[in-house]
Amino acid sequence: MTRSCGRSACSGSRSTRWWSSSTTSTSTTRRAVPSTSGTSWWAMFSSALFVLGAVLGAAPPVAAPTPTATTARTVPARETSALPTREEALSRLCPGATWKQQTHYPSAAELERATQLCGEKVESKVLVRHSAYVDGKLVLSVFFDTHRVRSLGETLMVAITPDGRLRRIEVLAFAEPRDYLPRAAFYSQFDGRALDSELRLDRGVRGVAGATLTSRATVSAARRVLALHSVLPAAP
Repeated sequence: MTRSCGRSACSGSRSTRWWSSSTTSTSTTRRAVPSTSGTSWWAMFSSALFVLGAVLGAAPPVAAPTPTATTARTVPARETSALPTREEALSRLCPGATWKQQTHYPSAAELERATQLCGEKVESKVLVRHSAYVDGKLVLSVFFDTHRVRSLGETLMVAITPDGRLRRIEVLAFAEPRDYLPRAAFYSQFDGRALDSELRLDRGVRGVAGATLTSRATVSAARRVLALHSVLPAAP
């Protein structure tokens, strides 16, 4: 059985030629126009799809959108602001005050007493107290406490009033990513607090979501400094 026109053109089994014998001897051979009958319409349709796919595949890639004000990441204010030095923090804390510095070497008994008051181990071997005087009267005692937050450290300035209450806690150095540094509202919770049961995370002090380790380290530092301050000899 003779197959359809499209198949016979490929296999060469069709008896009727697509061109006359007079044209086979010339240098230029005319190709036959295939019939649209049978299955040849499907071959034409497939070829059209192939060409269309090639054109679409060659289309240049769409460039990624350039970041705009709506797509760019917003940088928090604490991430770009500089932390104060010790001198800057002291001068802002009590302008016009006369500062005196005393170095203490707590005894084993004083460290044991501080541990009991703090509720956790206190191991400070050297303690420096900065005392602020206005008109010859003691108004503040300031300590700088350096400790680890997660894997890196931070330094806090802890200011204490003569009656043993916190006046201010301020961050002077923070080596962890700034995303873990709470805003000023968190540190303002410590103002006026004493060393009691309310000076605890999730009691009198509310923690910060995403900065739990920083919140816990700050509370520990506040309790530790208050405890050490209470066992040291009074400032002159």
